[in-house]
Amino acid sequence: MAWHLFGGLGMMPFNIDTDPGLPNFMARAKARIPDLVLHGPFRDYQSGQIAAEIDKLPPEDHVFVVGTSLSANDVFIVCGYTKRQIKGAFMFQASSYGPASEAPPNVEFAHLIYSFCPLPLPFLGTYKPLPGHLIVADRYAAGVTYVQTLSNDPHPGDGVLKNQMLFIADMERIKAQVV
Repeated sequence: MAWHLFGGLGMMPFNIDTDPGLPNFMARAKARIPDLVLHGPFRDYQSGQIAAEIDKLPPEDHVFVVGTSLSANDVFIVCGYTKRQIKGAFMFQASSYGPASEAPPNVEFAHLIYSFCPLPLPFLGTYKPLPGHLIVADRYAAGVTYVQTLSNDPHPGDGVLKNQMLFIADMERIKAQVV
């Protein structure tokens, strides 16, 4: 059994060169969870490719999906394209200018970090993908399956250590609950 993290970058100019936050987050997650297998980062338009790669994994493996900006909008879309259970779906500031999405039934837990900070452009990180079957709250508690955290950092917020650590703590908690 292995644990996998699939990561997606937002639209230009938020790529590895101008926004190293997501690759840094993925490296930090790997440092904290050494057996985590990293995939990506992918681009926001590669949802189908990500889902196809997820579906190729052995059935006993577990999957986390993370996205930044437009890829955050696509996290639930990726999850909906795959036939597997998704242990955790994580979104750094989904864009109000991106596609709307809803948590599909195969997502067990989701965490969104959103922002009303007007930098670098108003409304970039304000979108809240719909919960679908998930139970929403602003903090983790028993029974909550979709946490929405306000963190008014400039978009896309994936390079902010406190935001990264929230998602990594979720991954560690989820992994510890799987026997």
